[in-house]
Amino acid sequence: MPQELMQVMYTSTHGGVSEEELQSLSEEVFDLNARYDIGGLLVIGEEDFLVILEGDPIVVTTFLIKNAKDPRHHSLNILLAGSTKGRVFQGWKVRELKEGEPDKIFSEIGIQISELNHKEIEKPRLERIILDLSKAV
Repeated sequence: MPQELMQVMYTSTHGGVSEEELQSLSEEVFDLNARYDIGGLLVIGEEDFLVILEGDPIVVTTFLIKNAKDPRHHSLNILLAGSTKGRVFQGWKVRELKEGEPDKIFSEIGIQISELNHKEIEKPRLERIILDLSKAV
């Protein structure tokens, strides 16, 4: 019987991260994959994070709670949470969006990270965004 997987997509505000914090964050997310078989995507925008976690439901929930308490995450907004039939992301991907630089990927899918915090987006659209991001990064 295949293992049940959970997928969570959320945004949070960070207010800016230093190069040291960025390096530390990158190491942490790659460690998640290596130690706990958590996959997903971390997009670091000018002011916001977009995070997608995939893996064992208990592990994903544990890390979601940990991130909610992390001082780097403010105004955590869960966009999508539930079981999934399979992984969209094999391992971890990290993408940093440069200040003032339009991001082609988000332009192509027609939304910016900051907009995800303020829009009600239906589940099929969020699932499509996840698939588009998995192919683009």
